Amino acid sequence: MPTASDPKRLRHLAPVGDGVPVCVDSAEENMVVALALNAHHTLDGTWNGWARPVATAADFADILAQWRLNDVHGTWGEAHETLEGLVYQDMEGNDPDVFPEVATSAEGNALYDLSGWVWVRI
Repeated sequence: MPTASDPKRLRHLAPVGDGVPVCVDSAEENMVVALALNAHHTLDGTWNGWARPVATAADFADILAQWRLNDVHGTWGEAHETLEGLVYQDMEGNDPDVFPEVATSAEGNALYDLSGWVWVRI
């Protein structure tokens, strides 16, 4: 899987289409499709009041790449698919976030529950 820092990862700079646009930041200026995760769907309920998107590793890598370009001083790390799930490690050395696989898309791609971040549907 290409890394989030690879500019070729940027696949969804146009409207999301069949996906569900979900932003990783609740600041109004950041709630735009170009900075949104193209979630496959969202789970019912919330995590601490925030949306619970489900997405592929490729779509998660896309949002990391877009944010890396948008916020060059940010600490956007990398995500890798493992047997444990989708593991995200930031650039500050914090404990990694592990997102469990919860389903498989019609195309056969693993779908991960990305609950635990500040996600807002737009």
